[in-house]
Amino acid sequence: MSTQASSAAFGTPPERRSRAGFWLAGGVAVLAVILAAALGVTRFIDTLSQPDDYLRVTAATPGVLQVDHPGERIVYTEGARLPLYRLKVQVTAPDGAPVPVYAYGGDLTYDTSGHSGRAVGKFAASFAGPYRVAMAAQDGEIAVGTNLFDDLIGIFVGPLIVLGVGLLLAAALLVGTILARRRSTPQDGGIGIT
Repeated sequence: MSTQASSAAFGTPPERRSRAGFWLAGGVAVLAVILAAALGVTRFIDTLSQPDDYLRVTAATPGVLQVDHPGERIVYTEGARLPLYRLKVQVTAPDGAPVPVYAYGGDLTYDTSGHSGRAVGKFAASFAGPYRVAMAAQDGEIAVGTNLFDDLIGIFVGPLIVLGVGLLLAAALLVGTILARRRSTPQDGGIGIT
């Protein structure tokens, strides 16, 4: 029997699909892990450097906090670490109205970039603009800025979203490749009979 006759009797085997889909899925998964890690490290470094940018106020040097994005601001005590009631912090909104400063209920501290502080108060910066911050205590120093706890949560949320989307995309590519390869494979035990 000739080769042509045996080929005609059994038919021609279907073409196998490339394994490129597996490589692409693996590449997307690795890229997602790398991007998530890079984003996490970048956000972590940014968060650690935030206390450097906080407004620092003493009794002798009141300050102006420029708020571009309204929201809660935290009063941290540095140096002597006095309680809020002894600091006598006064905040004035851009329209001249006094802004109440409330005690901070949790335990939030930082010790980075040569600054060490503990959250003692909070106030609502309800709209954008310059907020005047002053204090009456002679032996203390405060720093005013964002809530580091919220910023720490942000370190994880963004990278986890990037990682999740990347891994879902890689899984979809993997399943698509498996299904495409399965469709191109004979279903009757490997013999392509037509």
